[in-house]
Amino acid sequence: MAFEIKDEEAQSHWVDHEFSGIDLGDMRLNKRLLTLASHASTKPTASINQAEPDAQSCKAAYRFYGNESVKAEAIISPHIKRTVERMSDYDWCLSLEDTVYYSYDKHIKTEGLGHIGTGQRGIIQHHALVTTLEGLPLGVLHQNIWSRKVKHHPQRQLAPLEEKESYKWFQCVESCEKAKPPQVNLVHVADREADIFLLLEHMRQLEAYYVIRASEPRKIQDEDINLIEHLDRLDCMGKEAFKIGKSSKTPARTAELSIYYSAVTLEPSTYLTRRGIACESQSIWVVYALEENPPKGVKALSWVLLTNVPVNSLNDALQRIDWYRKRWIIETYHKVIKSGCLVEDCRLAHADKLSRYIALMSVVGWRILWMRYIQNENPDSKCTLVLTKMEYRALYLKMKKTKKMPRKVPSVKQAIRWIAQLGGFLGRQSDGDPGVITIWRGWRRLQDYVDICNVVLN
Repeated sequence: MAFEIKDEEAQSHWVDHEFSGIDLGDMRLNKRLLTLASHASTKPTASINQAEPDAQSCKAAYRFYGNESVKAEAIISPHIKRTVERMSDYDWCLSLEDTVYYSYDKHIKTEGLGHIGTGQRGIIQHHALVTTLEGLPLGVLHQNIWSRKVKHHPQRQLAPLEEKESYKWFQCVESCEKAKPPQVNLVHVADREADIFLLLEHMRQLEAYYVIRASEPRKIQDEDINLIEHLDRLDCMGKEAFKIGKSSKTPARTAELSIYYSAVTLEPSTYLTRRGIACESQSIWVVYALEENPPKGVKALSWVLLTNVPVNSLNDALQRIDWYRKRWIIETYHKVIKSGCLVEDCRLAHADKLSRYIALMSVVGWRILWMRYIQNENPDSKCTLVLTKMEYRALYLKMKKTKKMPRKVPSVKQAIRWIAQLGGFLGRQSDGDPGVITIWRGWRRLQDYVDICNVVLN
C-alpha cells in the first residue's frame, strides 16, 4: 500500500507537510526553516547563494545556519515523525543503517571539523533509512552527526563501550526501536561493520530483528570449528539468479548464487571472555550466498548473513538475501546527498553550521530518492501525488510542446520518466527505469520551467 499526503493544502508543497510541527523555539526560526527547505527542494544542486532568491534571503539563511540555539536533531525531528506515520501502513519495514563521511578537507578556514581517515577533515553522519520490503524509502528514522575530536587512541579497545565510535550502532538500534510504531516489525539491516557480538546481544535483549553481514569467523558452540568452516560443511539448498548492478570496475550482469543456510549458536568472542564481559551465546540463523562460477577476471560474490528472523526454507533464505540487498538503497541515498545535493561544496565556516545544513539536506535528499522508487510502488497514480499543480503543468507543456493541458492527469510513472528525460534519460525500450542521477538533474531543470510558468501564467 503506497502512502499519500492526504492534506490537500500540504500536498501543494511537500515541505509544509514534511516539516509540520517544527519547533525550534521561535516562530521566526520555524518559518525560516520552511522557507529554506522550500528553496533547497526546488534547487537541490545549488549553493545557498544560488538557492536563495535575493541577498536579503541569503543573509537570513546564513544567520539561521549560524544560530547556536538551532540543533540538527530539531531540524530533522518532524521528518522522523512523518517517517513513523508512513511506517504505520506496513506490517514489516527495513531499517537500513550505515555511516557516511563528508569531506571538507579543501575548506581550509572551516572550524570544528575532525579527521575522517586518509588525512582528511570532515563530518560523520550515522543514520537509519527506513524502507518497505519492496524498497520504497519511507524516510529517516534516526540520525546522528558529529566531528571526531581526537584520533583513535592506540588502546581504544580497552575504552568503555559508550566511549567507542562503534557505540553509534547501539544508539541507532535503540532510537529506532523506541520510535517505531509498536505494531510494525522492523528489521535492522547493516554491513560488516555492524558484526559486533555485543550488538547482537543487545538486539536480543531489545527483541529487535536484524540481518547483518558477517565479518568475523566466530566460534560455533560445542564444536571445534568456526563459522566459515561450518558453512563449508553445509549442503547447497538451491540456486538463484540475481541481477547485479554495474560498478566502476564491472558491468551489470546476472550472477547465479548457490544458497546455504542453517541454524547456529555462536559463542562470545575470546576478547569479551578475556575482559570478563558476560554475554550469552547467540542462537541465530546463517544464510550463505556464494557465486561458484564467476566470469573470468571478476571476483566471486560471497555473502554470509547473520539473522534472528527464522530461516526454515529456501524461500526464507532468499528473502533474507533480498532484505540485505536493499542495503544498497542507503548507498544511493548517500550518493543523492553528496553528488545530487552537493553538500560537500557548502562553504559554511563551522562544523556546527554544516551539521544544520546537512540535516536539512538529508530531508531534501530523501524526497529525491523517494521519487525514484515511487514510480515502482504506485506507478498508475496521478502524478499530483509527487508534483504540485504548477510543476505538473510546466512539465506537461514542456514535454508535449503544447499550450493545452490534458483532460486526464498523467501517471506517476509517466511524470517521473519525463523528469528523467529532462535530465538526459533517453527512455529507450532497453533502458529500463530511470535512475536517481537523471531524476535529480531533470528535477533541477523542471524547476526552471516552473519559474517561467509562474511568470507567464500569473
